[in-house]
Amino acid sequence: MPGDPVYDEVAAFLAELARGGVRHVVLSPGSRSTPLTIAAAAQPALRHWMQLDERTAGFFALGLAKATRSPVALVCTSGTAVANYYPAVIEASRTGVPLIVLSADRPPELRGGWGSNQTIDQVEMFGRYVRSYVEMPVGGTSSADDARSAAVGVLAAVGAPQVGPVQVNWPFRKPLEPVGAVPVVDVGAVEPQATPAEGNVVAALAAAAGRRGALVVGPLDDPAWSDALCNYAQAVGWPILAEATSQLRLDRSDEAANLISFGDRIVHDSAARESLVPEVVIFAGATPTGPGFLNWAEHHDAQRILLIDPPAPWLDSGPIDATAIFCTPADLQRTVGDIAGPVDLAWLDQWKVVDRQVESVLTSVALPDACGPSVARTVASSLAGGAHLVVANSMSVRDLDRYGSPRSDVRVHASRGASGIDGQIATAAGIAAADIGPVTLLIGDIAFLHDLSSLLAAVRAGVDLTIVLVNDDGGGIFSMLPIADHGDSVRFHELFHTPHGTDLTPLGGFEGIEFVRAESAAELTQTLGGPGVKVIEVVIDHETNLEARRSIDAAISAAVSAGAA
Repeated sequence: MPGDPVYDEVAAFLAELARGGVRHVVLSPGSRSTPLTIAAAAQPALRHWMQLDERTAGFFALGLAKATRSPVALVCTSGTAVANYYPAVIEASRTGVPLIVLSADRPPELRGGWGSNQTIDQVEMFGRYVRSYVEMPVGGTSSADDARSAAVGVLAAVGAPQVGPVQVNWPFRKPLEPVGAVPVVDVGAVEPQATPAEGNVVAALAAAAGRRGALVVGPLDDPAWSDALCNYAQAVGWPILAEATSQLRLDRSDEAANLISFGDRIVHDSAARESLVPEVVIFAGATPTGPGFLNWAEHHDAQRILLIDPPAPWLDSGPIDATAIFCTPADLQRTVGDIAGPVDLAWLDQWKVVDRQVESVLTSVALPDACGPSVARTVASSLAGGAHLVVANSMSVRDLDRYGSPRSDVRVHASRGASGIDGQIATAAGIAAADIGPVTLLIGDIAFLHDLSSLLAAVRAGVDLTIVLVNDDGGGIFSMLPIADHGDSVRFHELFHTPHGTDLTPLGGFEGIEFVRAESAAELTQTLGGPGVKVIEVVIDHETNLEARRSIDAAISAAVSAGAA
């Protein structure tokens, strides 16, 4: 019996993706994508996840890919469906996350000005935010071997040397339904993915040793960097100024002897900024969450070196006068053996003294339980060992970075590529779907409401996800910006703070969601974790929250100034 040429091609393409290491495909309902959807669900080497809308699906796939550190495929129908992937594709591009967007399309004769329904221009829709764009031949007009070759090219494009998303646009003609049984192609052995070529960077990094410097580590997902960064900092005697999202402060702090937890807060203080004078600052990971480190290095005219991993998240946002060094963790590790000579222990000790002063303030100053800094500290300190903490933009990630104490057994995930608040719940659900351990999301109310529909996605996926919702009835970050000083003259509360007054308690019981309200730090600690999807709301008074921040920041500034003197 003759086969179905459309499904033969699609099945061969998907089997090659699976052979190259793809294990998950996220589907959304649609008609034009029927061949892709049916063939993906039939391939036993792929686990398929159904999500009802493409925006949620995109961020869910982003979370899965971040957690598994392997490519995840997305399938959608034609029209505006594919456009809903755009925010997740941008984030994947900026943070080097491998996504394979399989967008079904109308055939060429139905495109353009023919008035065909549900048709838009999908060709190269994502512009420079994808590593590659592939226009497939109309389904059924090519061969299974050609489809397999195309998949090999897609796997190469989504991986090294610059990891990121790829769009594959695949036009199909009707009929879209299979003729006979859906073919299933044997995947066979999984082939190892290519690794990036080693750069000749050892001499350049070794040359920085012997000078007074610092290693600033911003958001960083790849655990392979941790050992290399710790070993390099110890060899040169430099402080590691680590963000909470660096995987050094909350995941590896027991091994990072040179770790400085509150570096951004330290260099924010004018006295410390003037007394801690670097000659060279090496930046690793993505762009730091706050501007303090960049301003500090620029203020002292220190040499700035960017360690660029293949995803290259700094390329669009780094300082123009910095030296970029493309390297891998292995390159940095080899540098350690070439470093010789004395190190300036007094320089490192100076940082440690001030860092301990900040930690002492944070543990001794009484804060109301219902304020952003207190909630961030409580969550970070109360999670079980081996837990994963997803921290949302925009105040949540800043509170964790500014006030979260170090520990050594929590992995932190954050979407700091484009720093958008969209898709945070969906991303956390995708991370939880990877089944890598308990997952908690720390999120503010505006970001929560922005992605409210993804609660259903988390329930449908059957994941265990605890969401700590910090609800101060509006966009708290705007109160930290200069526009807040203009008050009623610019209608600040209406146009920027945007109080919503939404009662979220009716979420309790919706599709099995558990909703609780924590009135104290003790209650918050007791309610963390558990099966299913749980929302723990901490209601915060806006003015009380502002006053608590001013109080703790003033105490920290006084301690930093005294320690730096």
